[in-house]
Parts: sequence; C-alpha cells; structure tokens
Amino acid sequence: MKFGVGIPNYSRGASVQGVREVARAAEELGYDSVWTTDHILVPKEHAPVFGYVLEAILTLAYVAGFTLRVKLGTSVLILPQRSAILVAKEIASLDQLSNGRAMLGLAAGWMEGEFKYHKINFHQRGRLLDESIQVLRAIWEQPDVSFHGKFYNFENAV
Repeated sequence: MKFGVGIPNYSRGASVQGVREVARAAEELGYDSVWTTDHILVPKEHAPVFGYVLEAILTLAYVAGFTLRVKLGTSVLILPQRSAILVAKEIASLDQLSNGRAMLGLAAGWMEGEFKYHKINFHQRGRLLDESIQVLRAIWEQPDVSFHGKFYNFENAV
C-alpha cells in the first residue's frame, strides 16, 4: 500500500509556506506522493472552499525543486477546462524536470459555473475529457503526431 498527502494549494491553506512545509514533511516522513487540487476560476458561492487556488501543475513544479523522492500528482486536473496540447507539454516537462516523478489524475469536472467562464458546454465535458486523453496519449506516444477529432484537429506536430 502507498500513501500520499494533499498539498494545501487551495483555500486558506494556500500559501508558499504551507505548500513547502507539507511537501517537506511528506518527503521526510516517507509518504509516497504529494497531490494538488485544481480549480482555475470558481463562482463566488464556492469561494469559502475553492476561492483561492494555487495553480496545480506550477505548484508541483515548485515542489519538485526542493524534494527528491516523492511522486508529484494532480488530484485531479479538470482537463476539459484546459488545452490538452498544453497539458501534454506541461506534464511531460514536469516529469523530465523531476526525474520521472509526475503523476496525472484527471476529471471531467463537476462545478457547472466554472465551465461558463471558459465558454465550454458543461454537458459535453465527458466527451471533451475522453478526446483530450486521446490527445495526451497521442502526443506522448508518437514522435510525429496528427490528430483529428471533434474538439482537436492537428497535423504533423512534434
């Protein structure tokens, strides 16, 4: 069995000091992984819990700089609200810079108001997530990638 801990990258615990203290403690205490949550911009009624969120992947990159062993994961990244192409680059870079410690947890999202801010149809988020995962895999697995879907369409990219 493996154990991980959530980094306080949201709400009142979202601070550089809090992130650093929890990540260092996890490393020293032998935890296997540290995890960040993801919300980019939330409706006001969710502000008490998710009103201030340090960006998930950037926070993990920061943690990678002062840890050596713990795995670095997203719990979970709301992929339909992001460019799958950019996420593929960010996670591949995090994995390289951390010597293979990146882990990616993904979700379709549940907070309808967030999707309105991104001008994304909330009811298509599942299909968008599925296609976005296909894009991630294609980019990571093919040296010369082309993809043709409903949401993404590109040719001969490297």
